[in-house]
Parts: sequence; structure tokens; C-alpha cells
Amino acid sequence: MTSELRCDYPDTEAMLAAIRQWGIEPAVQRFNRFVEFVWHLPLLMKIKQGQEKWLLKQLLYKYVPSPLIDRPKMGFCSPTDSGLRVSLRDWAESLLSENRLHEQGYLNSRAIRQKWQKHLSGERNWQLLLWNILSFPDSLNAHQ
Repeated sequence: MTSELRCDYPDTEAMLAAIRQWGIEPAVQRFNRFVEFVWHLPLLMKIKQGQEKWLLKQLLYKYVPSPLIDRPKMGFCSPTDSGLRVSLRDWAESLLSENRLHEQGYLNSRAIRQKWQKHLSGERNWQLLLWNILSFPDSLNAHQ
């Protein structure tokens, strides 16, 4: 397999130990073999008459309704502003607590708390900024 497909994590051994501990190593090995197989398929099997992912789509047609396969790409979005205020409020509050933000030491906890309070009160919709901040710890953990 080429280096473009390699994922080198800072603590690869810990990741592999976790995979073995949770018993998913056989699934990972099967997936790796599958990626190797697909990587070596002729391009004509992957793109046919200008249609990308042709082989994958042929397989999916057996299990998934075609309108779900043939539709345009759809992105994903952050939760709505009311979602952060209501259903995700406790989760967001725990991640945006002044102590937690201060302990992390990367972001200005006072400014974030002010924006969070304005968002909660409905004074201003800070949904996109807050979602980026809420996602930051996960991004940080993924790269440590």
C-alpha cells in the first residue's frame, strides 16, 4: 500500500493495544485487506462512463434504495442554535465551563463564557463559533 493511505499516530502502539483489547483487531485486519484489494483494482472498475465509485455503487444497489445512492452529495451541519440551548445544553455547559477552559489553557475562557451566556439568553446566535469551540477538545485529543 502506498504511503498516502498510511495513518501514523503519535502513539501507534497504544492504539493497537486498544484495538486488541476491545477485540476489533480481526475487523481492522479485514478492512485493511479490503482497502488493499480496492487499491489494486483497475481504474476502469472504479470509474465507468464518467461515474466515480462505480463498483461501490453497484454493490450498494443490492442493499440500499437507489435514491439514496444517486442523490447529490450532502454535507452536515452543526446543531441548531436552539439545539445548543436545549437538548445539548448540559453537554455544552460541561465543555464550556470556565474551569475546564482555563485548565486547557488554549482559549480565552472569559470571552467564550460571555458568548455562551449571550447565546443562551437569545441575545445573539453564536452557534457556529460555539460549535467550533465545542469540537476543539476532540480535535486536540486526536492530535496528541
